[in-house]
Amino acid sequence: MGDGTYNSGVRIQTESFTLEDVVLIINVLIIKFNLECSIHYQRNYPIIYIKSKSIKKNLHNILPFMCEEMKYKVLGKDARKIKNTPHSGLFINMANSRDIQK
Repeated sequence: MGDGTYNSGVRIQTESFTLEDVVLIINVLIIKFNLECSIHYQRNYPIIYIKSKSIKKNLHNILPFMCEEMKYKVLGKDARKIKNTPHSGLFINMANSRDIQK
């Protein structure tokens, strides 16, 4: 799991990837997870930006692919309560559950 940040959206630090690789990754994220992605540049290198609203709508699809140590980036302090089980009560435990659609 790579480095990234989650504020108004998710920024995945892909500076070591070529632009073509970043476009390929974005296409997979759009097609497989229906995420709203775009390319931003940081120090003239491409990084992937995913809109926060898009992450919230698709969190139930994304969490099973995240390692436990990185879940705090999208779940905050509630990350420790959540497991990768299909019926974990994720949307009840999250502070902003009303913003998340199953």
